[in-house]
Amino acid sequence: MAFKLAEGLWRSFIGPSDPERLQYFLFDHLDLVALGILADRVPLTGENRALVWHGLRRLAKTRKEGLAALLRFFRLKGDVVTVRQATWQIIPLLNAAGRLGKPHWAIQLLITEDPGNARDCIDALLGLNTERRKAQTASIDHFEKTVLEQCRLDTDPVLVATARDLEPSVTGLAAQSLVQKYGRPAFLFVEQGEDLVGSGRGTPDVDLFNWIERHQELLVKFGGHQGAVGMTVRKSDFPAFREGLFRSAQARAPGFAASPIEPEATLDLREGGIQWWESLQRLEPFGQGFEVPAFVLRGVSEIMPRSKRSPTRVILKQGALSWPGEFLAPTDRRPERLVVIPQATPKDDYPFKWMIQPTAVAARPTQILEAVTP
Repeated sequence: MAFKLAEGLWRSFIGPSDPERLQYFLFDHLDLVALGILADRVPLTGENRALVWHGLRRLAKTRKEGLAALLRFFRLKGDVVTVRQATWQIIPLLNAAGRLGKPHWAIQLLITEDPGNARDCIDALLGLNTERRKAQTASIDHFEKTVLEQCRLDTDPVLVATARDLEPSVTGLAAQSLVQKYGRPAFLFVEQGEDLVGSGRGTPDVDLFNWIERHQELLVKFGGHQGAVGMTVRKSDFPAFREGLFRSAQARAPGFAASPIEPEATLDLREGGIQWWESLQRLEPFGQGFEVPAFVLRGVSEIMPRSKRSPTRVILKQGALSWPGEFLAPTDRRPERLVVIPQATPKDDYPFKWMIQPTAVAARPTQILEAVTP
């Protein structure tokens, strides 16, 4: 919205008299546009997709000193910054400032033209990000126990829990952890005076924003989108709001199993190598609304543990060939029942690993993915 407002203002002042200057201005700020779209998890379709495609390339060559300093800090080189690098490295560092109530550090980094000031901002953001991680871990650990006390895991179609003395800005991260563990929407709240400040995360088959919009008369404020929402509710209205969430969840469908992932094609483990991975990258950027496709993985003869500390991390073998994999949840571990999604890794010897999904369904090939499979 800010980008479109800036475009409109420029057009109102410049008009058609200086198109080169207008285009230069717009292109020069696509790095920020791409980060904004990815940070807000806006669907990567239509114009958004074009803006992110060009914006990630502009980001790799940004003329903004603060962003350039971030790229140097993370050692990001090349002609394009990937969606994963932006969403797992750059954006969390910028978000940490806002989450902990100190957004001026992120703002200063984005507008500074001084390399020394940029380094100071990055140091401050790193400290805030460490605080955010500690708060996130505390929130997850606390709500893991709280849902066992406040929810009926065998029957509740949506998890709703409250807590005290936690950082409210990281409840969404804790809710997402519970969604992954239990396969159903989760709403977590932290007491703030006479109010409860909360976040909700959902599964792909529900529209959480529609859920809370139905009961907006009970909310002090709310916002978000289909998969993630934030809201503030008075303590006196919380029981009614909780019941409203339950009615919305029960009206969705019988049961509360997450929607099955539908693979796009069947792939042999030996086929899914570096050349195949590079071919798949031609479909970037992947993200909200244009997710990385899933595959039925065949030819796996053995699944071996890779880490004693993390039993979900494994090695998939086919004869002498080995490739890393990771189970997202406890599930059937027979080699012939693997539905996987490739995910980039920082290691040069394995550019990606197979994220093994908890649900296996029949393959549904499509022409576009057959075209990029060697």
